[in-house]
Amino acid sequence: MKKILAVLTVLALLLAALPALAEETGSLSYAEEHPGAAAFSSMWAGSDGETWIEASCLDDRFEVLIIRVKDEKTFTSWEYLPDYDDATDTLRAEGGMKSENVAGEGNAIADSVYTYDDGSAVFSINADGQLVWQDAKEDAGAGLTFTRIGWFIGDYACGCANVHIRWTGERYAVDAEWGNSAADTSMWQMGGDYDPEGDRLPVQGFTWHQITDGNGEVDQTADRQETETSAEFTFDGEGHLIWTSPDGVADGLLFENLQTAIWILARG
Repeated sequence: MKKILAVLTVLALLLAALPALAEETGSLSYAEEHPGAAAFSSMWAGSDGETWIEASCLDDRFEVLIIRVKDEKTFTSWEYLPDYDDATDTLRAEGGMKSENVAGEGNAIADSVYTYDDGSAVFSINADGQLVWQDAKEDAGAGLTFTRIGWFIGDYACGCANVHIRWTGERYAVDAEWGNSAADTSMWQMGGDYDPEGDRLPVQGFTWHQITDGNGEVDQTADRQETETSAEFTFDGEGHLIWTSPDGVADGLLFENLQTAIWILARG
């Protein structure tokens, strides 16, 4: 009887500890379990100017979306749920899906046809810090390398201010406008290189006032006086874009990502 009670006591202690153990185990994110996977998490621009990779390290898994733009309306996409291989420092995926898509209004997809769901791929980062996509199904990534560009590409808004960030193939281009009044809008046109070490986007360019007439048309007779300017864009912990500049024009503002679809952003 004493032995039975002892066993029951041990079992009770183990059962009591299970929730705490489960909570402790569940607290580890995918990046914490596989620290090397975080290096892949970024938007990557292809050397062909047409192919883009979104590699996202989420809490419990890794996701890869590849977009290849064909024209204004059609694009090919590949979707993978890879596992990080600690031994080889690669992402390896089985069961990848490929589809041919027709873009609709806004972010919508008007039509999508899946061509296969048995793709496999390996993603690695070469000595130059570029992503390499080895597609075992069709070799769709042959001859391509991908440059890390962070997550800055997108459209952002805060009140009457808007920021549009695009990748030009070599660097970022930033266009911004700020409505001061119905007839007066402050404009910015800047460009710069992404800093992967600091995950920041420092830019330089010009700012000017754009004057419109009573019909909302740009007043071509107004003298456009450009002033040199600079800025730095970063993100806060909630995903808001932060605009920092010497003149403090956007101090304290948090710009929301408008979530423009990647197949739209990829067109420039």
